[in-house]
Amino acid sequence: IVIAQKEGYRQVLENTKEIHNTITTLNQQNREYCSLRFTEVQKELSGMKVELGSPR
Repeated sequence: IVIAQKEGYRQVLENTKEIHNTITTLNQQNREYCSLRFTEVQKELSGMKVELGSPR
């Protein structure tokens, strides 16, 4: 029983590590996406500012 318990704990620990790694990766991807999107939006806003600023 003790050996089975140890094996169970080991499995849980491995799964926890796996989940942690997955979450870390997803967070990283999300951050990259957000900063990319932010850059795009900034470019769009700059373009609008230029359009608004230009005399008609």
